[in-house]
Amino acid sequence: MLFNTYPFLFFLLFVVAVSYQLSKARKPKWLKIFLIVSSFFFYGYYEWTLVPLLITSILINFSLSLFIKSRTQQGKLFLIVGISFNLMLLGYYKYYDFFTQEILNATIFSIPPKDIILPLAISFVTFQQLGYLIDIYRRQTDKAPFTEYVLFVSFFPQLIAGPIVLYKEIAAQYKNRFDNLNTDAIASGIYLFSIGLFKKVMIADTLAVWASNGFDNPAGLNCLAAWLSTLSYTFQIYFDFSGYMDMAIGVAKMLNIDLPRNFNSPYKSLSTRDFWRRWHITLGRFLKDYLYIPLGGSRKGLPRTIVNGIIVFTLGGLWHGPAWTFVFWGLMHGIGLAAHTLWSRAEMKLPKPIAWLITFLFVTLTWVPFRAEGMDTALQIYSSLFNLSELYNIADFKKLISYISSGVISLQPSYKIPLVLTLSIFSIALPQNSYSLFMNFRPKWDRATACVILLCVSIIFLNDYTEFIYFNF
Repeated sequence: MLFNTYPFLFFLLFVVAVSYQLSKARKPKWLKIFLIVSSFFFYGYYEWTLVPLLITSILINFSLSLFIKSRTQQGKLFLIVGISFNLMLLGYYKYYDFFTQEILNATIFSIPPKDIILPLAISFVTFQQLGYLIDIYRRQTDKAPFTEYVLFVSFFPQLIAGPIVLYKEIAAQYKNRFDNLNTDAIASGIYLFSIGLFKKVMIADTLAVWASNGFDNPAGLNCLAAWLSTLSYTFQIYFDFSGYMDMAIGVAKMLNIDLPRNFNSPYKSLSTRDFWRRWHITLGRFLKDYLYIPLGGSRKGLPRTIVNGIIVFTLGGLWHGPAWTFVFWGLMHGIGLAAHTLWSRAEMKLPKPIAWLITFLFVTLTWVPFRAEGMDTALQIYSSLFNLSELYNIADFKKLISYISSGVISLQPSYKIPLVLTLSIFSIALPQNSYSLFMNFRPKWDRATACVILLCVSIIFLNDYTEFIYFNF
């Protein structure tokens, strides 16, 4: 079930209304059970045949967690079993065909693909459950009661595309928040949800036209069109994913649950390191705590620090999808982080405007393989982006207008897209982002009016439902 659909809006109204009544009746146990049932319905609405797999994964991981004893040989053994089970499950469903077709078929082996259906949210569910098992072994969290564990994994606001939640940051809320649902929390949640829905429907989906037309037809792009389509995707993915997170955090807040922040104006970053402290914060936190630090982090010298960073980001790229384009995207960010590490060690500083421009251009260029269907497409886009010789052939104003027109026409012009793209670019400079507005929310008439306008405009344009980009990961 997609957040940006009429069925979900009616589903949400029903869930919040029933939850509010159960809360007022002081029945938190029944509220948890109701939310679990609602979460499985939410998941099954997309594909019912995958619900048994989700249930099986939850039952096996919870059972294994019961046998994990902190810092003991028995605990270590069951932790290894748990890690192996989750990675094998993720590997089979997400990477089997990639491994057999792209790697084994390059050798003497020849294995036909199985065309396995990718279970929705398997990457996020796997990371959450891995984090839970590891935290138990590290004595960083208490073991969850069964009902709370099921709710922790399946909680529908963050089930599909995050944020990646750790049980230790949510456990206390499950124990004392469900008997105190209140109208202020519901109001602030609706406020953030309306902002997120507007981001998705009116901004991300609008920019998707130029992004898709450019990346789907790379051979027909001139330099200008390539930059327009690349910038369109740069802001499409931001408003698509941050819009989803606004909606997820907003829905959870309606149920009096605070999910962790996942974005903090990443396009204001002054370095690649700064970017990953602001973009998909919970993924970066997971990769750092459960992969980078165990590999040695920055404790074993500069060469090892650089190698560890490249490994982590390359695997982080592969986590996004079974394709060489994602691997290359992750590798580029790993190299970018290594360059920043070397630059920092040299104690050299750039003026902030230049540091921002370099970081933004780097992030924009790295989105090319992330969006491209294959490396051939990515290379074609790069070739067009840097074909600056076209500009030298423009001798007069008429030729310039003709050049601009041909570039825009190749992307199918629409009166909305240039305006939305321009406003998106200027949005970088806004002093407050949506999360800041949410945290400073106070029930007032101006906020209520803005909320109603955003919801009404978004609902009017909900004619064509489009999936969120991160649904595919």
